[in-house]
Amino acid sequence: MTGTRIHTVQQLLEVLDQVVEASGRGDRSRTSAADYWSNLLTTPGHPLTTQLPDEPLVDWHERGLLGELAGARVLDVGCGGGRNSRWFAEQSAVVDGVDLAGELLDTVRTALPDTVTLTTADILRDPLPYDQYDVVYDSGCFHHIAPHRRITYLERVLPLVRAGGRFGIVAFAGERMETPADADIVGSGDTYGGMSFSLDDLRTIFDALSPVELRPAAYAGCMTGERTLRLDVLYCAVAAVGLVGFAGPLAELAGVPAVALTVAGVGVLGWAGYLAYLTAKAPRRQALRVVLAVNVVATLGIAVAAVTSQQVVLTALLAAVAVEVGAFAVSQALALKAISRQPAN
Repeated sequence: MTGTRIHTVQQLLEVLDQVVEASGRGDRSRTSAADYWSNLLTTPGHPLTTQLPDEPLVDWHERGLLGELAGARVLDVGCGGGRNSRWFAEQSAVVDGVDLAGELLDTVRTALPDTVTLTTADILRDPLPYDQYDVVYDSGCFHHIAPHRRITYLERVLPLVRAGGRFGIVAFAGERMETPADADIVGSGDTYGGMSFSLDDLRTIFDALSPVELRPAAYAGCMTGERTLRLDVLYCAVAAVGLVGFAGPLAELAGVPAVALTVAGVGVLGWAGYLAYLTAKAPRRQALRVVLAVNVVATLGIAVAAVTSQQVVLTALLAAVAVEVGAFAVSQALALKAISRQPAN
């Protein structure tokens, strides 16, 4: 008799694990993939290198869907560089972040608040930090788990949500991204860089839970918002340098005191710095609201100054600036609209 015959579910799962591990991509839900995740999550320009929390996470909190976070215990599944863990901690939660990428966790650990504890662990196989949580949040871990191991995930993760607690998940959307059927994935072992799920898929898989909201994430609006904010920073910085560096010639051309242009340039430079801070640190919706309000007020003020000016050159310059600032306001309004809430499903 060759080898042990399969007679338990665990043995079957382990055999299927071997099929996934032997595929070209390997098993990205095991510790053997730690280097892959550490490298990916530190690749310049990759979307996951952002320091901002997930859009749905911030939206759910703003609408009270996550419950009271002050003092809450939170498990961040697949925490990566800790961006969502940091956000939870900023809401006064006590956070356990779990990820395979131990090298990355060692790098970011000291930069996170004291209320965040990072643990290198395989969510499917290793001991987990705590027994129950007020919030369990998974951002992009579940869709990398092979189909047969979803059973293990459900058995291990869902019991960690205390009675009355919340479970949140962000996964690849089946409505936007097509992946092979589970039967094909189990047969080949190739998880195709992550599997996608429709809203109905998630409702069925997590049927042990009562849905609060199921919706597409508004990442397209977030990316558009980030681009318009970064362009606004660049525009303000260039304008500030121009006003300060060429205050004399511009003053003579426009018929205004050079010191007034210098002061205006310093003010614009200060705004550019604050705008850069908002772009890097603030939730995208919040940053867009603040900047949009400022740009609308600035557009109206500059337009009034242009209309009332007696200097032709100054009027032309102010009118051009009003149009440019107004264009930024329009782009930010459109981005904000794109991030607007999706109806619950």
